[in-house]
Amino acid sequence: MTTTQENQSVAEPQEGSPIGVSLLDVESFESGTYDLESLEFKMTSTCVVVKSNGIDKFISLDSFLSALSASSSTGQGETLDGVLLPSNTFYFARSLTKLQLSCYYSGGIRNLKYGSLDRPSVTPNIIVSHALTKSGDAWSVATSRYFVTDLPVSGLPNKFINAISHEEHIFAMCFTNTYSDCRMCYGSNAMPQVFRGNSLRGLDWYYQFLFETPFNDDLGLSPVKDRPSPATWYAKLAALAEEGKPFPYEDLVGYV
Repeated sequence: MTTTQENQSVAEPQEGSPIGVSLLDVESFESGTYDLESLEFKMTSTCVVVKSNGIDKFISLDSFLSALSASSSTGQGETLDGVLLPSNTFYFARSLTKLQLSCYYSGGIRNLKYGSLDRPSVTPNIIVSHALTKSGDAWSVATSRYFVTDLPVSGLPNKFINAISHEEHIFAMCFTNTYSDCRMCYGSNAMPQVFRGNSLRGLDWYYQFLFETPFNDDLGLSPVKDRPSPATWYAKLAALAEEGKPFPYEDLVGYV
């Protein structure tokens, strides 16, 4: 393909004439019917003259650049940038430097540790939402927030869950060691913070650690109605599990 900047006078198309014919040439470029390597282009201030089989055809500069860009990608395989997500991801969005994802973990009976106690207890449906930023080839966790919902995953709003919304059945985390902005106090637990490549599977630990280390009384239980003592609350969750009863969502602040 040869491209030259034409300094000499070229018969440019008059408004409403050859440009109308040039649309066919634009379509030819987009469909790949031209062999770009065999063409010669002459660029003027307002258009491009394409010489094909001895015939000059006129294309506006904007149309030419658009068509050339489309043509250059025609027939070339796209490279898919795969991402290994944590389990139960129901929302995922990314740009070149930011990433958001929300994960839904169904409630049930799990062993909860409180102080020296380790008892089967009823647990709610838990949402863990992560925001990450990219620097170089690494994704770094900026924030991770914890929420509770009584809805199935199919009933959740189709968006990044990043704040309490009682109207949408998104409630604050009902375990101790949770800040008012729904972040968790991790204590001495080492949480994965940096992920290289495209694997984010390690984010599952942000949920799993809830059942691996003991809760204490820090930060209280403001998301629970009447603010019971942590000992009373964790004992109730254990008793409900023993009785085969479900998690008491009606005890959550904002639940009606």
